[in-house]
Amino acid sequence: MRVDIAELTPSSPSTAVAHLSAETLVSAVLDARLEWWRRKLCALALVGRIPAGSVPALFGVVRDSRVGTEVRAALLEVLPPSEELLTWLRTTDDDAYNLDLAILRTRARLKDSTSVPDVVALMADEGPHRRLVADQCVDLLGHHEVLAALGFDSSLSLMLFGETPAARLLGVRLSDLDVTQALADEERMVAREAYDRLAEVRDHHGELLRMVADQAPGHLWALAVLAARGEPIGEQWAALGEPMVPVPGLPADVRAAIVRQYVPGTRDTDPRWLLEAACLPAEEPPDVMSQAMAALAPVNPAPPVPVGDHYQQGEGTYHLIDTDAGQVEVSTLGRFYWTADGPDLPGFRRIDEVTGAIMITGLPVYFFGRREPLSVRELLFYWQD
Repeated sequence: MRVDIAELTPSSPSTAVAHLSAETLVSAVLDARLEWWRRKLCALALVGRIPAGSVPALFGVVRDSRVGTEVRAALLEVLPPSEELLTWLRTTDDDAYNLDLAILRTRARLKDSTSVPDVVALMADEGPHRRLVADQCVDLLGHHEVLAALGFDSSLSLMLFGETPAARLLGVRLSDLDVTQALADEERMVAREAYDRLAEVRDHHGELLRMVADQAPGHLWALAVLAARGEPIGEQWAALGEPMVPVPGLPADVRAAIVRQYVPGTRDTDPRWLLEAACLPAEEPPDVMSQAMAALAPVNPAPPVPVGDHYQQGEGTYHLIDTDAGQVEVSTLGRFYWTADGPDLPGFRRIDEVTGAIMITGLPVYFFGRREPLSVRELLFYWQD
């Protein structure tokens, strides 16, 4: 596809304007009157063909805090290496949203070994999109170069002896060898990385069984790996005493519904939740809304409204039902409801203030930018835009 700049759409690839002259593309990038996405696409089309005389002006756009991050980041992808650029990348304190990711990726593209500590630290970031940039930076820098910058001669030694959890996590990611030892790491995110790796293969089965039988460090993660591979673990779990995360006051049916919905969870999930989920008996999900409507028939319920439709965006785990006696929130995870002043639902568990406030520890869930343990009410009646 070949188009002129005026014919670009936000979804056009940068190759659509690659046929234009470098001078034309530069002029578009420098034109502050153009929409940011046109400038961005023109900038990306300049890869490998920026006229030397245009570099100062384009670098000026990168340093201009009034310009959107999308345009500045695109230019950082294509600007040729120079000491001036590298010095700015290392010293700028510009805090524009997500510009730090573009800066770090550019430092990696330019083989700046001083960026390695920042790249490793980014490995531990909560945001998956930010961790993805860390992975990209490692690939751009080169695995051996990263290990050397950290003072290690192998990914295995980094996995076992890295000074920070992020460094050991990187060791797991870079290792082509047996990572079962990382299941014993004291940091969950490191052990979880090893769990995720091992769950996808059939290797080291005997070692995993030995860890469980000996109750060696990391044995709960080892048993979770076996479960993830589809092996029955009920007997082994029972022999360990059926370890579960204690949550005082949590009703068994509420607990089971939360486990079925939210496990395996995030990288900081306690492995005991993974084992509990693996040992829960299979259950057909009940037709909750039909049952709720039948229970509410005496108070003339309106059709259930999914929470995403109610807020006109996002999705969640409950529906809202208006009745002659007030509004009711009904969870899609089981026979649970919440209401401030509405009717009761026979056959359903009412989640009151006490039960709703119980925190489910060890099971962080993404919720409006946070990944932290949530309460029973937040989990049964969850909404995310």
